[in-house]
Amino acid sequence: MKTFLLVEHEAQTREVVKSMIQNLGHYVVAVPDALTAQRIMSYILFDAVCTAYDDGLITAAEGTSPPTRVVLLLDKQLDSKKIIRFDSFLSKPFSISTLRDALEIALAHAA
Repeated sequence: MKTFLLVEHEAQTREVVKSMIQNLGHYVVAVPDALTAQRIMSYILFDAVCTAYDDGLITAAEGTSPPTRVVLLLDKQLDSKKIIRFDSFLSKPFSISTLRDALEIALAHAA
C-alpha cells in the first residue's frame, strides 16, 4: 500500500479520485488547495502527490527526502513537453485503469 496526497479544488472530483485511488488499494489524504498540501507535506512523507500543475507544490515535493513523485491531473490536454518536473500525468476525464497506470509510472521513477 502506498500513500498519496491528492490536491483537487473541486470537491466532487476530489472525492471521486480519492475513491478511485483507494479502490486501487492505497491510502489517500485529499485536500482542496496547494497551500494546505504544502503544510501537510512538511509533516507526512507521501509516495506521490496528485495535483494540477502548481510550481510551489512541485518544488515542495522535490524538496522532500526522498523526493515525492508528482502525478499531474490536467483539466485539458496539454503539451507535456512544455511542463517540466513531473513523473506522470493524466488528462481529465480518466478511467481507473489509466489512473492505475499513471500511478505505477510515477512510482517506478522512485525505484
